[in-house]
Amino acid sequence: MLRWSALAITVLVAAALTPFTVDDSGTAAGYLLGVPVVAAILPVLAQRVGRLALVADLVAALVIAGWGLLLGLGIGGAFLPAAILLVASAAGTWAPRPSTTT
Repeated sequence: MLRWSALAITVLVAAALTPFTVDDSGTAAGYLLGVPVVAAILPVLAQRVGRLALVADLVAALVIAGWGLLLGLGIGGAFLPAAILLVASAAGTWAPRPSTTT
């Protein structure tokens, strides 16, 4: 659920920022807003495949947070909640599961 929420937040933020970024940066808006969206898709795909979900969560969180800092605290700060959700997802994946046997 956290991975899908992070993806939804990232897509919505990118969609909301598209007009302003296109006015400011022109065609560069494609990769300025596309990198966080692609990074947010990776954990969802890793979950569907069933492999390396923890690694995908952490890598995506680092990419989104790093890209957010690279873009500055203007539009980049809007992507940070998605990075926090991905870190929480990684923590939930890494946490030991309670035993169902008694």
